[in-house]
Amino acid sequence: MRANTAKQAWLVQDGKRQGLLSKVELCCKLTLPRLWYDEGEEDSYAVSTLDFQSLGALCVSHMSNRTILTMFPPSRGFFRMEAPADVANLARELGFSEPDLAKEMSSVEQKAFRHLENSLQRPKLTRMAELLIATGNCLVVEEDARQLRVMSLRYYCVQRTRKGGLKSLIIREKLLFDELDDKLQALLSGRFQADQTVDYYTWVVRQPGGSFIETVWVNDILLPNNYGSRYAKEEDLPYHVLTWSLADNKNYGTGLVEDYIRDFAALSAVSQAVTEGSVACAQNRILVDPGSTTKPDDFNTSSNNQAIPGTPETINNVMLGNPAGVQVSMSHEEKIDRRLRQAFMLTSGIIRQAERLTAFEIRKMAEEMDIQHGGSYSALSGTVQPWMAKWCLRGAKVPKQFINNDGISLVTGTDALSRNADVDNMRMAMEDLGAAQAIPEEVRAEISWPRLIAFVGAGRQTPLGDMLLTDAEKQQRQTQQTNQEAATTYATTAAQAAATPQ
Repeated sequence: MRANTAKQAWLVQDGKRQGLLSKVELCCKLTLPRLWYDEGEEDSYAVSTLDFQSLGALCVSHMSNRTILTMFPPSRGFFRMEAPADVANLARELGFSEPDLAKEMSSVEQKAFRHLENSLQRPKLTRMAELLIATGNCLVVEEDARQLRVMSLRYYCVQRTRKGGLKSLIIREKLLFDELDDKLQALLSGRFQADQTVDYYTWVVRQPGGSFIETVWVNDILLPNNYGSRYAKEEDLPYHVLTWSLADNKNYGTGLVEDYIRDFAALSAVSQAVTEGSVACAQNRILVDPGSTTKPDDFNTSSNNQAIPGTPETINNVMLGNPAGVQVSMSHEEKIDRRLRQAFMLTSGIIRQAERLTAFEIRKMAEEMDIQHGGSYSALSGTVQPWMAKWCLRGAKVPKQFINNDGISLVTGTDALSRNADVDNMRMAMEDLGAAQAIPEEVRAEISWPRLIAFVGAGRQTPLGDMLLTDAEKQQRQTQQTNQEAATTYATTAAQAAATPQ
């Protein structure tokens, strides 16, 4: 049966994912409970969210920070712009060289990168990574050119096509009526009380042909068309339904925490046993023979070096707890701890300060994530970075023709680091050529330097051969040097003639 209202569609889709929500809630409670408050909670944790271990929080926080640092390095760009062949040919006809064109593209990129830092949205990106790692799902909404909104799976339901594209998206927010904008309150005046809670729905549905229609509802009331929008294709939507790992024919993804949920659950149980066992082992009791002359009150109230009646055999110190069992639990806890640290890359190389990172180090971190987690960086960067690049360009007020994919190609992922890597490759190539100074003079005389330069450039993946002077440029430089030497000689001769007495 086809739903006629957003509320009906929400109830149908929400009922199908209750098992998923229970699993996601467990993943959050074992790692970062703040990502998934209990129903009815707002700003405080319930007792049920407390756990006996904090390694889960450390793993998710470290992995999310590492992901965002790799995907959006503060000191370097995360995308580069390339002009298509026709634009490049037109630039050459107008007298622009390739370095000049690359310089112009780089200046546009720098504006976009500065916008990302100035918009102060990095905490939102970190929360996005935390949700993806812990729950496997996340919704990012482009509120405007300077504001992003990150929402957990509690607030939206999604349906996907067979190929994984967006088919339907419903966002539900519970708000007080007076929290709606003033125009909407005036439109619905008399229907709700100011302190009444209403359901605010945003419903996006794919239409035949691939376009999308967005409608906005308050409870069962459809708002006028000016509150919704139409979008020609999925790339134009301001809603980005992200997943960490999406299986075929699935509407929702799975997170990294779910892959290791058994270890987290076991670690929680073992940590509880170690904590409670250690507390029990730390306690002891003193037993006094009831038939002895020593009274417990005399023993408890006596001071140091005070004499009381009794014999040592009538008093015994009893240790509580099970120290051997605690040792076994601690040994098992260390094994799980080591396995989880390896899975969440806590044992890999320490990340240096962001402003000192090189393009080589960033690529290595991305490759390590891809190898260890089945291409997670490439998949996530291919999903997140393209629309983030466009959002940054719009925020930097770059003309639309620069953002249009038909005019400019946005290169993301590990390939986007190549513009920064070019400088590193050039520096290493120059260091290789500098080592040629140690070659004996008789050998250097037999070397074809243009060929050696081209060979080193090819090995370092930098076009050193293209930077050599052509024959015409060499002739022009030689002519300039000859003219300069002649002018210098003439000036010196004239000065000497002026200084010689007649």
